[in-house]
Amino acid sequence: MSGLTGALGLIQKLLGKTSKPEISLEELQALRRVIHPPGDPAAREALHVPPMRQESSLLPNDFNRRMISTEMQQKLDQVPTTAFYRPDNSLAGAYQLEPGKWDTDLSYLLSNQPGLGTQLLEDAYRAAKQLQPDKRVRLNAIPGSEEFYRKQAPLGWSEGVQEGMPVFIRRARGGLAQVKDY
Repeated sequence: MSGLTGALGLIQKLLGKTSKPEISLEELQALRRVIHPPGDPAAREALHVPPMRQESSLLPNDFNRRMISTEMQQKLDQVPTTAFYRPDNSLAGAYQLEPGKWDTDLSYLLSNQPGLGTQLLEDAYRAAKQLQPDKRVRLNAIPGSEEFYRKQAPLGWSEGVQEGMPVFIRRARGGLAQVKDY
């Protein structure tokens, strides 16, 4: 888990933050990182969201999490899934990377824990750079999540548009991305 805590330190340095992060360092260190190979039934089980009762209403973030979880399950047989588990083995977050000819696609990023998204995004970026060091990292924002990605601009993410959808791209600065533990 030192890679994720190192990412938090880097983010704080880059943004000049001295205030308390949204997720505590203890919570972050308690997460267990697991890379599930394509087709792993454990990843499918972790991403499963039980059906809701009809009379229940969904908040926009809950709807997005359900949608992303469903989309991730559809790609489980094609790409590995990196998942982060809490001490009780519940899923805190996950992402999927798909290497391409021109870039590494960050297909999906799922955060079930408020304040974890930025750390997951940094971990995904570092993993993508290890996978394809000379390629950019690209993601399509789901509707409603654009503001989160726009806030990541100080970390190197730039916004564009492809087929009418917001696209965020980050290129490496000076080679393979590396993060030191602070």
